[in-house]
Amino acid sequence: MLKLLLIGLRNGQNLGDVVINECTKYLVHKALEKYGVVNECTVLELDMEKEEYDIVDKVDCIVFVGGGIVKFKYQKFYEYIDKITCIADKNNIPVYFHAVGVEGYDSEDDKCKLLKKALNRDCVKQITVRENHDILTSNYITNSNINTATVSDSAVWSPETFNINKKQGTCIGLGMIREGIFRSNGIDIGFEELLQFWSDIIHELSIRGLPFKLFTTGWPSDMKFIDNFFKAVKWDEDKYNELVISVSSPEELVSTISKFRGVIAGRLHANIISYSLDIPSVGLVWNDKLKRWGENIMYPERFFSYKQWEAEKVVDTLVKGIEQGYTRVDYSSFRNTSMKSIEDIIVSMIVKKI
Repeated sequence: MLKLLLIGLRNGQNLGDVVINECTKYLVHKALEKYGVVNECTVLELDMEKEEYDIVDKVDCIVFVGGGIVKFKYQKFYEYIDKITCIADKNNIPVYFHAVGVEGYDSEDDKCKLLKKALNRDCVKQITVRENHDILTSNYITNSNINTATVSDSAVWSPETFNINKKQGTCIGLGMIREGIFRSNGIDIGFEELLQFWSDIIHELSIRGLPFKLFTTGWPSDMKFIDNFFKAVKWDEDKYNELVISVSSPEELVSTISKFRGVIAGRLHANIISYSLDIPSVGLVWNDKLKRWGENIMYPERFFSYKQWEAEKVVDTLVKGIEQGYTRVDYSSFRNTSMKSIEDIIVSMIVKKI
């Protein structure tokens, strides 16, 4: 019995990461079924952040399930990747990175150097990315034996993974995000600017007769921003209960988004899950990954950098998006790139060994 280890962020506060984990697991099981090897393979899971790596040297294949983990400026993913690939390399265990996000490169940064070393170990066989393939191949990868490609994020399979489909919703979902994330990414705006922006968005929706709800992808700091927003605009508890949706599981997040008519959101996976459900969204860019997502689905005009934040224009774009839907990229072909990435892993490391 072969053992396949999926490594991701299984219990993270950002439910978008948990959605990725569940969707990749869904794709793995579909691939095992397709090739008739369900009974020949055991699928195990590991939360990268717990650093409980005793199981790593006891498996036959390792797959990092996705998410923005190829980064070094903040969060410790570079350390986790180094530790795991070091163990895998010593034990000749093949490692695959599936639909990961690549966020920046700095040849002078020691953390970035460590990440680069880890990614180029001989155990690493394939790295597929959801964005910034050029940064990966031009700056990180020097090992010519590593295959690379751009694929869709696994979360585009949310409807099938959670058995949730688009509802005929009437509300616009406003996916709010903490103010500190902007300055962490070099954008000098704070609470007051975000307060004004969201107030203007809500005013613009109201004068057009478009009902709205407020939500997050689960981050407590994002919910705290909503709480502070309500205090600042002096809305009462009844208004809060009427307008705010709190989610605590990946299923709840996907279900919540499925009921919206359209979405304006700062978190990447609020936008990706919307796309998966055929619900138009407008993204608020604080990190290059949102811009890249807009380019990947060929709707870059629906993703706004801070200097472009004008409530009327943002809402105009959303309304136009609701009218147009998604037509510029073949939905099925785009989604299937992530499915094929997983199937290639199963063929290479499972089917060939049986």
